[in-house]
Amino acid sequence: MRLSAGVSYAGEATAAGLALALAWLPRALWRPTFDAVFGIARLVRHKPERWRQRMVRKWLRPLPALCAQRPGGWRVSIRLTGREQIDAALAAGRGAILWVSLDADAPNMVSKMAFAGAGFQVSHLSRPNHGFGGSPFQRRYLNPLVTRAESRFLAERIVISDAAPLAAMRTLRARLTANHVVSIIAFSGEAKREVEVTVEGQSFRFPSGPVTLASQSGASLLPIFCVERKPGKFEVLVEPPLPVAPRASGAADTRPYEEFARLTLRYRAERRRK
Repeated sequence: MRLSAGVSYAGEATAAGLALALAWLPRALWRPTFDAVFGIARLVRHKPERWRQRMVRKWLRPLPALCAQRPGGWRVSIRLTGREQIDAALAAGRGAILWVSLDADAPNMVSKMAFAGAGFQVSHLSRPNHGFGGSPFQRRYLNPLVTRAESRFLAERIVISDAAPLAAMRTLRARLTANHVVSIIAFSGEAKREVEVTVEGQSFRFPSGPVTLASQSGASLLPIFCVERKPGKFEVLVEPPLPVAPRASGAADTRPYEEFARLTLRYRAERRRK
């Protein structure tokens, strides 16, 4: 077991070293370099295509956070469209939930930078494995490299744990009661409760937490999408609030999930036309 753990740590440290090296290269070279290195690894280990996609998500998305810690930081152009949706939600006095899509190539940090630049103090829901992963090595040495950079653009990071998930949700509820802005990533695979919907023949799975939180608190649930219009030029779009039934309505309502899925398909189509 010790040998296995040592080999695992060595592999993670090597991959982390690659990520740190990539962070010093121009962004245009990240994907070609990544594909070359992990393409060799894929041939050696005979991994399927979905393995490469998982590695892209795991190792390329955190790179901007590493770049932000270089001298001069990570400089990109970001435009926020639809901030009036957030303003209207706060004017109603029940807070705003930013439901951020990961269905794009845009780095996670872009939306955080956009909202901070617009003057919003955002409480962000996160997990202990955010960054590079959930192994002890990644949590102790690698993930803080990401969270430290992202936290510059957040009012606070609320960490949800599998051992006590309700504590984080109570904190989010308190922030909404105080008419604050909270953000949650629309990422399936980690939430204990998910809802599956089919839209235009495609299946989607979404965590149920954001919709439940909106239903209980009365806060507006705002879909957030990030698009890279040109290399280094991003647009963060705030869509109108999703239809969320009040808590007392009884039956589970799939409308917010279906609408989020439709928006996802629309932005996917936009990317294909580029």
